[in-house]
Amino acid sequence: MSFVLAAKPAAASLLDGQTVQVQYVVANDIGYSPLNDPGGDVVDQSYGTAVVPTGGAFNSIYFGIFKLVVDDTTISITNTNDGTVFTGSPYQQGLLVTLLNANAPTITGVTYDGSSNLGSAADVAFNSNHIFFNVNDERFVTGTAVLDVTGISAAPEPGTLAMGIGGILLALMAARRTRKA
Repeated sequence: MSFVLAAKPAAASLLDGQTVQVQYVVANDIGYSPLNDPGGDVVDQSYGTAVVPTGGAFNSIYFGIFKLVVDDTTISITNTNDGTVFTGSPYQQGLLVTLLNANAPTITGVTYDGSSNLGSAADVAFNSNHIFFNVNDERFVTGTAVLDVTGISAAPEPGTLAMGIGGILLALMAARRTRKA
């Protein structure tokens, strides 16, 4: 009698289930984004945290102007206040989305979707766990910036990994007992 052990691979997710923080931030130095500003950034307003639901999206309005929708691989930022203008400041300012989970995925790319009609690709900056969308010097009309996010999914939690290894060991022991009988 032969025993075959087969495991179904887990579906990879990127932002599903992640806790994200949304802030409106302004860089402290001219020419820098809040991600690479040597003086840090000033948080004008923090909107708190939300969890991206698995297989769904969260929707929220921030600063009374921006509607933010986050799902597994996309962040959409919509200006909900037609005619709002962010000009006159030499400092980059905008929405900063931060992944807060200790076991968060690593962001490897953020692309400005060609279907977007708000801002431009030059308004996007990111690092391994932050995404910044600059709104300074934008004469906004109602529109949406769609940001496609790519990355490396987080490693399994140690408990999940231990359960998987334990299951494999039990299956091997059962197979060995079957062969002895």
